[in-house]
Amino acid sequence: MQIPTYSGRVDKYPPNNILLTAAINRLIYHIDILCSQQLTAVINHTEFLRLEASWLSVFELVNVPVAKQRVNIKLLDYSWQPLAFELNTAFSIKQTRLFNLIYHQELNTAGGLPFGLVLIDHRLKFNADDEYDDLYTAQRLAELGEQSLCPIVLSCDLTFLGDNNNNQWIDLNKMARILQSEDYTLWHLLREHASAKYLYLTLPDFILRKNYQTQVMGFIFYTDNDPCQILWGNSAYLLCMNIIREFERISWFGFLRAYDENGRNGAIIQSLNNGMPIIGKIDIPSEQENFWAEQGFIPFSSIYLSGQKGFFSNYSVQKLNYKHNRQLSMLQTNLIACRFAHFIKMRIRNHIGLYDTIDDCKQSIEQWLKKYVSEVDYGEESIMADYPLKQCAVAIEADPDDPTRYLCQINLRPQYQYEINESDIQIAVSLAAQDIG
Repeated sequence: MQIPTYSGRVDKYPPNNILLTAAINRLIYHIDILCSQQLTAVINHTEFLRLEASWLSVFELVNVPVAKQRVNIKLLDYSWQPLAFELNTAFSIKQTRLFNLIYHQELNTAGGLPFGLVLIDHRLKFNADDEYDDLYTAQRLAELGEQSLCPIVLSCDLTFLGDNNNNQWIDLNKMARILQSEDYTLWHLLREHASAKYLYLTLPDFILRKNYQTQVMGFIFYTDNDPCQILWGNSAYLLCMNIIREFERISWFGFLRAYDENGRNGAIIQSLNNGMPIIGKIDIPSEQENFWAEQGFIPFSSIYLSGQKGFFSNYSVQKLNYKHNRQLSMLQTNLIACRFAHFIKMRIRNHIGLYDTIDDCKQSIEQWLKKYVSEVDYGEESIMADYPLKQCAVAIEADPDDPTRYLCQINLRPQYQYEINESDIQIAVSLAAQDIG
């Protein structure tokens, strides 16, 4: 936008002259233009857009209609750079600030509220110029999630797969060749890491706010309607909003991939609070969703005809070699496993001094778990949510690496399976010897 100049004088016009009025109006117009340019320079600055997108996304997240006593949202003032520095330089994950906050101060402390999920407002990308590599930092985040029994969700930048060219995303063969190339060796190492099943990457970005229009706001704000001024949001927020809605609806996570005959609940993404429909930076049809899921991403895709957007798969970054293990990598499976692990650890801590032997502790856990076991394969969602397990087994043994602790191994078989083969969830919970007796 060019800055207009005006060098005319208004004092040469007689009072009440129409030319004087026109000159004043023109000066006011020029002032409006200057104010518009100054405001545009601020609101379209990269850092301002980043802050606006983060806070608008948080606004959408905290305004999901749920009972506030059922869902707790905590904001951590921790930017990506210091987080990457700490994760890359710490000798052990257990020495990091984030592990201390998530595990020690909440899960491992009496009266604490365990974190069910951690959302990181960052888009993973290849950043050779940065001091710390995003992919290695992501691997450390996966280790953090595993050790603190808490899935980690963030998103993937479109430039992760090369140029920011929306057209190339349509060519799935090209995308497959890119991801299988030697340039993505670190990506392959991340996917093969044992902890990667706790890391989830969403894509693509979505429109949080369209570009501003000309409007009156104390002065007339003029805009050039540049499409580059559209505000893009992190799709990890959309996934977390779906999880919160589903927990409010059914008090469980087993139906995150499903939706009813009316196109609601579970996987379907609802409109934003301002009524704006969900529009992705690229439009992924549901027929292509499985491709991206196999590559380690969680895409939100469009349903044919209705155009509704949803997360119809939610596999982790981890690359799985056996089909019967695919569902162990799903987000709802991890949420279920971690939820049971949280309650078991809290239950044992609350029963300190009541167990005489390890067998007493084992039997107590088994009896508690069996309250959630049923042989029913199909039923109402509310019934399946009340009895989410088919089988359970518990084993407690001494920790070979620490004589002051025990390892509690728990096998759970979820009630509702999306694949033909059934798989068991294996949970390992570390217990202090003094907690058992």
